[in-house]
Amino acid sequence: MTGFQLKLLAIITMLIDHIGAIFFPQYGIFKIIGRLAFPIFAFFIAQGYLRTRNVKKYMLRLFIIALISQIPFLYTFREAFGEGFSALNTIFNLLMGLIAIYLYDKSNWKGRQLFIWIFAILSFLLKMDGDITGVFMVYFFYKYHDDFKKLTGRMVILYILYSVFVILYFASMGMPIKMFFTPEGKYMLIQILVQFFALLALIPIKTYNGQKGYNLKYLFYIFYPAHLIILYLIKYLIK
Repeated sequence: MTGFQLKLLAIITMLIDHIGAIFFPQYGIFKIIGRLAFPIFAFFIAQGYLRTRNVKKYMLRLFIIALISQIPFLYTFREAFGEGFSALNTIFNLLMGLIAIYLYDKSNWKGRQLFIWIFAILSFLLKMDGDITGVFMVYFFYKYHDDFKKLTGRMVILYILYSVFVILYFASMGMPIKMFFTPEGKYMLIQILVQFFALLALIPIKTYNGQKGYNLKYLFYIFYPAHLIILYLIKYLIK
Protein backbone atom coordinates (compact mmCIF):
# COMPACT_ATOMS: atom_id res chain seq x y z
CA MET A 1 0.00 0.00 0.00
CA THR A 2 1.11 3.56 -0.68
CA GLY A 3 1.21 6.25 1.99
CA PHE A 4 -1.95 7.77 0.57
CA GLN A 5 -3.83 4.46 0.74
CA LEU A 6 -2.73 3.81 4.33
CA LYS A 7 -3.67 7.31 5.46
CA LEU A 8 -7.04 6.95 3.73
CA LEU A 9 -7.62 3.69 5.62
CA ALA A 10 -6.73 5.49 8.86
CA ILE A 11 -9.17 8.36 8.37
CA ILE A 12 -11.98 6.06 7.23
CA THR A 13 -11.60 3.78 10.26
CA MET A 14 -11.28 6.83 12.55
CA LEU A 15 -14.48 8.26 11.08
CA ILE A 16 -16.29 4.95 11.63
CA ASP A 17 -15.05 4.90 15.23
CA HIS A 18 -16.27 8.44 15.92
CA ILE A 19 -19.64 7.86 14.23
CA GLY A 20 -20.10 4.84 16.47
CA ALA A 21 -19.09 6.72 19.64
CA ILE A 22 -21.48 9.59 18.94
CA PHE A 23 -24.46 7.97 17.24
CA PHE A 24 -24.28 4.20 17.90
CA PRO A 25 -22.42 3.59 21.20
CA GLN A 26 -24.39 0.36 21.72
CA TYR A 27 -22.66 -1.31 18.75
CA GLY A 28 -19.10 -2.41 19.53
CA ILE A 29 -18.20 -3.11 15.90
CA PHE A 30 -17.64 0.61 15.30
CA LYS A 31 -15.07 0.73 18.10
CA ILE A 32 -13.36 -2.45 16.91
CA ILE A 33 -12.95 -1.10 13.37
CA GLY A 34 -11.79 2.23 14.75
CA ARG A 35 -8.87 0.63 16.61
CA LEU A 36 -6.99 0.42 13.31
CA ALA A 37 -6.73 4.20 12.93
CA PHE A 38 -4.39 5.33 15.69
CA PRO A 39 -1.50 2.89 15.01
CA ILE A 40 -1.45 3.98 11.37
CA PHE A 41 -1.30 7.65 12.37
CA ALA A 42 1.47 6.82 14.88
CA PHE A 43 3.32 4.94 12.14
CA PHE A 44 3.28 8.01 9.91
CA ILE A 45 4.49 10.25 12.71
CA ALA A 46 7.58 8.04 12.96
CA GLN A 47 7.91 7.92 9.16
CA GLY A 48 7.54 11.69 9.03
CA TYR A 49 10.35 12.10 11.53
CA LEU A 50 12.61 9.75 9.56
CA ARG A 51 11.91 11.51 6.25
CA THR A 52 11.23 15.18 6.98
CA ARG A 53 13.88 17.82 6.31
CA ASN A 54 12.66 20.13 9.05
CA VAL A 55 11.42 18.39 12.20
CA LYS A 56 10.64 21.66 14.00
CA LYS A 57 8.27 22.78 11.23
CA TYR A 58 6.67 19.35 11.38
CA MET A 59 6.14 19.79 15.12
CA LEU A 60 4.70 23.26 14.59
CA ARG A 61 2.20 21.97 12.02
CA LEU A 62 1.00 19.29 14.43
CA PHE A 63 0.74 21.81 17.27
CA ILE A 64 -1.37 24.19 15.18
CA ILE A 65 -3.72 21.40 14.09
CA ALA A 66 -3.97 20.18 17.69
CA LEU A 67 -4.94 23.68 18.86
CA ILE A 68 -7.49 24.14 16.07
CA SER A 69 -9.00 20.73 16.81
CA GLN A 70 -9.31 21.05 20.58
CA ILE A 71 -12.62 22.92 20.81
CA PRO A 72 -14.33 20.75 18.14
CA PHE A 73 -12.92 17.67 19.93
CA LEU A 74 -14.39 18.70 23.29
CA TYR A 75 -17.79 19.71 21.95
CA THR A 76 -18.11 16.61 19.78
CA PHE A 77 -17.21 14.08 22.45
CA ARG A 78 -19.24 15.81 25.12
CA GLU A 79 -22.15 14.93 22.86
CA ALA A 80 -21.02 11.31 23.16
CA PHE A 81 -19.74 11.06 26.73
CA GLY A 82 -21.47 13.89 28.57
CA GLU A 83 -20.65 17.41 29.69
CA GLY A 84 -18.04 16.13 32.14
CA PHE A 85 -15.79 14.93 29.30
CA SER A 86 -12.41 16.69 29.42
CA ALA A 87 -9.30 15.60 27.52
CA LEU A 88 -6.74 16.78 25.00
CA ASN A 89 -7.19 15.51 21.46
CA THR A 90 -5.24 12.80 19.66
CA ILE A 91 -3.00 15.22 17.76
CA PHE A 92 -1.48 16.43 21.02
CA ASN A 93 -0.63 12.82 21.85
CA LEU A 94 1.00 12.27 18.45
CA LEU A 95 2.96 15.49 18.96
CA MET A 96 4.18 14.20 22.33
CA GLY A 97 5.40 11.06 20.60
CA LEU A 98 7.20 13.11 17.95
CA ILE A 99 8.95 15.32 20.54
CA ALA A 100 9.93 12.23 22.54
CA ILE A 101 11.62 10.46 19.62
CA TYR A 102 13.29 13.73 18.58
CA LEU A 103 14.89 14.12 22.03
CA TYR A 104 15.72 10.41 22.12
CA ASP A 105 17.40 10.55 18.72
CA LYS A 106 19.40 13.71 19.38
CA SER A 107 20.67 12.64 22.80
CA ASN A 108 23.87 10.70 23.49
CA TRP A 109 22.83 10.10 27.10
CA LYS A 110 22.71 6.42 28.09
CA GLY A 111 19.40 6.92 29.87
CA ARG A 112 17.76 8.67 26.93
CA GLN A 113 14.83 6.25 26.95
CA LEU A 114 13.67 8.25 29.95
CA PHE A 115 12.46 10.89 27.45
CA ILE A 116 9.91 8.37 26.16
CA TRP A 117 8.69 7.60 29.66
CA ILE A 118 8.46 11.28 30.62
CA PHE A 119 6.30 12.18 27.63
CA ALA A 120 4.21 9.02 27.97
CA ILE A 121 3.45 9.78 31.62
CA LEU A 122 2.85 13.45 30.80
CA SER A 123 0.33 12.42 28.13
CA PHE A 124 -1.49 10.32 30.70
CA LEU A 125 -1.51 13.07 33.34
CA LEU A 126 -2.77 15.64 30.82
CA LYS A 127 -5.51 13.19 29.75
CA MET A 128 -4.54 13.07 26.10
CA ASP A 129 -6.52 10.79 23.83
CA GLY A 130 -4.03 7.96 23.27
CA ASP A 131 -1.96 8.76 26.38
CA ILE A 132 0.80 6.28 27.29
CA THR A 133 0.24 3.83 24.43
CA GLY A 134 0.35 6.64 21.85
CA VAL A 135 3.82 7.87 22.81
CA PHE A 136 5.29 4.37 23.07
CA MET A 137 3.68 3.40 19.79
CA VAL A 138 5.37 6.29 17.97
CA TYR A 139 8.65 5.30 19.63
CA PHE A 140 8.33 1.65 18.59
CA PHE A 141 7.51 2.58 14.99
CA TYR A 142 10.63 4.77 14.99
CA LYS A 143 12.95 2.39 16.85
CA TYR A 144 11.96 -0.78 14.96
CA HIS A 145 11.06 0.68 11.57
CA ASP A 146 13.36 -1.85 9.90
CA ASP A 147 12.51 -4.87 12.09
CA PHE A 148 8.85 -5.84 11.81
CA LYS A 149 9.21 -8.91 14.03
CA LYS A 150 10.57 -6.91 16.97
CA LEU A 151 8.01 -4.18 16.32
CA THR A 152 5.15 -6.69 16.54
CA GLY A 153 6.51 -8.18 19.75
CA ARG A 154 6.89 -4.78 21.41
CA MET A 155 3.38 -3.76 20.37
CA VAL A 156 1.85 -6.92 21.86
CA ILE A 157 3.75 -6.35 25.11
CA LEU A 158 2.68 -2.70 25.12
CA TYR A 159 -1.02 -3.58 25.00
CA ILE A 160 -0.68 -6.30 27.62
CA LEU A 161 1.14 -3.98 30.02
CA TYR A 162 -1.26 -1.11 29.35
CA SER A 163 -4.25 -3.35 30.08
CA VAL A 164 -2.69 -4.35 33.39
CA PHE A 165 -1.92 -0.69 34.11
CA VAL A 166 -5.54 0.36 33.51
CA ILE A 167 -6.88 -2.38 35.80
CA LEU A 168 -4.39 -1.45 38.54
CA TYR A 169 -5.20 2.24 38.08
CA PHE A 170 -8.90 1.63 38.70
CA ALA A 171 -8.00 -0.60 41.64
CA SER A 172 -5.97 2.27 43.12
CA MET A 173 -9.07 4.47 42.76
CA GLY A 174 -10.99 2.08 44.99
CA MET A 175 -12.45 -0.38 42.45
CA PRO A 176 -11.63 -3.99 43.47
CA ILE A 177 -10.04 -6.01 40.66
CA LYS A 178 -12.68 -8.72 41.08
CA MET A 179 -15.28 -6.13 40.00
CA PHE A 180 -14.02 -6.46 36.41
CA PHE A 181 -15.39 -10.02 36.39
CA THR A 182 -18.85 -9.13 37.62
CA PRO A 183 -21.79 -8.19 35.33
CA GLU A 184 -21.34 -4.54 36.41
CA GLY A 185 -17.62 -4.44 35.61
CA LYS A 186 -17.66 -6.68 32.53
CA TYR A 187 -18.33 -3.71 30.24
CA MET A 188 -15.12 -2.01 31.39
CA LEU A 189 -13.13 -5.21 30.89
CA ILE A 190 -14.49 -5.54 27.35
CA GLN A 191 -13.47 -1.91 26.62
CA ILE A 192 -9.93 -2.78 27.69
CA LEU A 193 -9.79 -5.98 25.61
CA VAL A 194 -11.17 -4.23 22.53
CA GLN A 195 -7.96 -2.17 22.41
CA PHE A 196 -6.07 -5.28 21.30
CA PHE A 197 -7.77 -5.03 17.91
CA ALA A 198 -5.38 -2.13 17.25
CA LEU A 199 -2.72 -4.79 16.61
CA LEU A 200 -4.54 -5.66 13.38
CA ALA A 201 -3.30 -2.35 11.98
CA LEU A 202 0.13 -3.97 11.69
CA ILE A 203 -1.19 -6.01 8.75
CA PRO A 204 -1.78 -3.07 6.37
CA ILE A 205 1.28 -1.28 7.78
CA LYS A 206 3.40 -4.31 6.78
CA THR A 207 2.23 -3.82 3.18
CA TYR A 208 3.50 -0.22 3.05
CA ASN A 209 5.76 0.10 -0.01
CA GLY A 210 7.44 3.39 0.91
CA GLN A 211 5.71 5.29 -1.88
CA LYS A 212 3.68 8.46 -1.20
CA GLY A 213 0.94 7.83 -3.74
CA TYR A 214 -1.35 10.84 -4.26
CA ASN A 215 0.19 13.87 -2.56
CA LEU A 216 -2.75 15.24 -0.56
CA LYS A 217 -0.84 15.94 2.66
CA TYR A 218 -2.95 18.86 3.86
CA LEU A 219 -6.19 16.93 3.30
CA PHE A 220 -5.25 14.71 6.23
CA TYR A 221 -4.42 17.69 8.43
CA ILE A 222 -7.73 19.38 7.62
CA PHE A 223 -9.84 16.25 7.92
CA TYR A 224 -9.37 15.79 11.67
CA PRO A 225 -10.93 19.05 12.91
CA ALA A 226 -13.35 19.20 9.96
CA HIS A 227 -14.95 15.81 10.58
CA LEU A 228 -15.34 16.62 14.30
CA ILE A 229 -17.19 19.83 13.50
CA ILE A 230 -19.46 18.07 11.01
CA LEU A 231 -20.29 15.25 13.44
CA TYR A 232 -21.04 17.76 16.20
CA LEU A 233 -23.36 19.77 13.94
CA ILE A 234 -25.24 16.65 12.84
CA LYS A 235 -25.71 15.53 16.45
CA TYR A 236 -26.76 19.04 17.47
CA LEU A 237 -29.31 19.30 14.66
CA ILE A 238 -30.75 15.87 15.51
CA LYS A 239 -31.18 16.91 19.13
